[in-house]
Amino acid sequence: MLPMKKQVCVCIFIACVFCISIPNTVLGQGIPLAQRVFQKHKQTLQRADIQEILPGVLEGLKAPENQRLLNPATINLVVDDPDLLSIFIPDIDPKFVALLKTDQALKSLLRDPLVQELLQSPAAIDELARLLGVGGGAGRNLPDLPEQTIYNQAMPSVVWINTIEGNWRGKGSGVLIDKKRRLIVTNEHVIRNAESIDVFFPWRDENGKLNKDEDFYFKNREWLENQGYVSRGRVIVQHVRNDIAIIQLAQLSPTASEIKHDFSRNVEDSMAENDKVYILGNPGERLWNWTEGTFKVPWQTCLPSGGACLEMTGDAEGGNSGGPILNRQGMLIGILTAGTDETMVVAAPARNVKTLLNSVPANLTPLPPPRTYPKRTFKIRNQTGVTVHYQIRWSNKENWKPYSFETGFVMTHRSNGQHVPSDYPKIRFDHVAGDQVVTYRSYRLETVQFRENNDNAPTYRFEFNQWGDRLDIFKGVAPTVHPKQTFKIRNLTGVTVHYQIKWSQTNNWQNESLQTGFIRTHRSSGQSIPSGYPKIRFDHIAGDGQVTYRVYNLESAIGNTNVAPTYRFAYNRRGDRLDLYRDGFAAPALSREVPKDTVLLSNYPNPFNPETWIPYHLAKPAKVTVSIYATDGTLVRTLALGHQPAGVYQSKSRAAYWDGKNELGEPVASGVYFYTFTAGDFTATRKMLIIR
Repeated sequence: MLPMKKQVCVCIFIACVFCISIPNTVLGQGIPLAQRVFQKHKQTLQRADIQEILPGVLEGLKAPENQRLLNPATINLVVDDPDLLSIFIPDIDPKFVALLKTDQALKSLLRDPLVQELLQSPAAIDELARLLGVGGGAGRNLPDLPEQTIYNQAMPSVVWINTIEGNWRGKGSGVLIDKKRRLIVTNEHVIRNAESIDVFFPWRDENGKLNKDEDFYFKNREWLENQGYVSRGRVIVQHVRNDIAIIQLAQLSPTASEIKHDFSRNVEDSMAENDKVYILGNPGERLWNWTEGTFKVPWQTCLPSGGACLEMTGDAEGGNSGGPILNRQGMLIGILTAGTDETMVVAAPARNVKTLLNSVPANLTPLPPPRTYPKRTFKIRNQTGVTVHYQIRWSNKENWKPYSFETGFVMTHRSNGQHVPSDYPKIRFDHVAGDQVVTYRSYRLETVQFRENNDNAPTYRFEFNQWGDRLDIFKGVAPTVHPKQTFKIRNLTGVTVHYQIKWSQTNNWQNESLQTGFIRTHRSSGQSIPSGYPKIRFDHIAGDGQVTYRVYNLESAIGNTNVAPTYRFAYNRRGDRLDLYRDGFAAPALSREVPKDTVLLSNYPNPFNPETWIPYHLAKPAKVTVSIYATDGTLVRTLALGHQPAGVYQSKSRAAYWDGKNELGEPVASGVYFYTFTAGDFTATRKMLIIR
């Protein structure tokens, strides 16, 4: 038996060897440090919002320059004041900083001495990433992940690709495969012959909701590019046979992360028939979509170009091309290349992506900054008296963009820094009013360079021509000209009728006469026509030697006589009263006969934008009020019509009128509204719909 001193020395030696041979292991427990942290904080670490940003954060903390800062004192200081983290590690994900400010569970995790010890060891960080199934270097025997976790981890790496080739705009998908060098992989056929490549990263609002609306990304492209969510791309290498290409980007979004992959082995070789797979991409108009599929079999030659592929069943619409296909551990197994809707999918295997990625030059030249041009601007004034709809185009590579604005306003248009050719911008609009047919008139407009104050910008104006039925655009500012209004009168009396017309309260009555059998068109001269005008009056009792005037309000239409309201002079059944009737109606258009009941009728038009008329009948004189409410009961507008005599208030000249605005004169939002009609002790309510 060894002496006591020697026994002690041997025990100390064995203990030292044990410590050296088992790194990141706690003596007395035999459990690796990463596994202890994982077991203790599993609930927090596997949250979807943390899983989304965790790969980039863990990868960044392994950097040598950041490892120097990861001591307990600095970590505790950062937990107390998260803004310091952006100073210590400038490229840290801002979402992580924002989360650390408010999330108590994350604060508790980082204050844990076990976690602080783990963060000082890159090897332990890698082991934790393996256990969580995150990061590009995840291990080989990962557990299956919940579907939502796979989606949350993968989506920050999936991109939407837009290409332009002549007048053709193509769409596809891609995935970030090398964050350090800003490289994405997609299909060769997605970018083939492309003159320009735009790459969009997914953007979330302040509530964390992913925006999947195509129009949002197109309309806000400039702003998104300034925020890093849009980047120009250029093709670095491509392989036609394997239908894959590598694109270098000018910038990455703040939330971008690499797709989880393991190029140390061929992950796809571990797939068995009927294994579940996940297909991600941008099919049709469904951006950042995902769907399930089933693995079938690998082929050495199955692509249309002859390359190797993986065959699966699944839904692969147009736009999914170039998107990643993942296994149940969220690991990349291939890049989708082709398929048929809801049946078969084929993909380029991950090993081909690895081979192409290895051919990328080590010393890539960064993409030059985008070429920008001076912004151009011009102004348009609406002096027509009606809302004008028109379209603008800044080059032949852009689509016509629609606009509309109300009369009396001025709108400033400016380019977004793109090249504006010499024969652009162009404007087009429907120049024939009221004919229900779109007849475009197009013009090229002049511009000046956009400045802080553009008082010198060319100003154009919309107005109607002298006939009132042709909308046109002129350069410069001119007095307001209103569209001309028209109506027609037919004489069916058998005698010549003498009558008078008045277009506003400031006009004099104009004497007119019309022989029997003839029809006459009356047209305003371009002045403003108030509500309740034009008016007509005539002697309605024939042959009594006295002038007994009957006065009517008439309806009129803008410009085109094909849609002008038509009235007719005719004698009533007794033959001694001259009256005025509206064509298509058996009764006089503006009859004074008293209805039997007070009734609220349906507004017209309905739906409407921006104005509507609310007709009603009054059986007896009453004070009339129309109150308009939102669906939540809020009073929007009150139309006080005053005390009115009994009669039919059905035509536009007599019905209640609402211009679609609230009491402050602001246009109301689209939706359902209720209107309550009150006449004396009578009350009725109906609903109407406004569509902006």
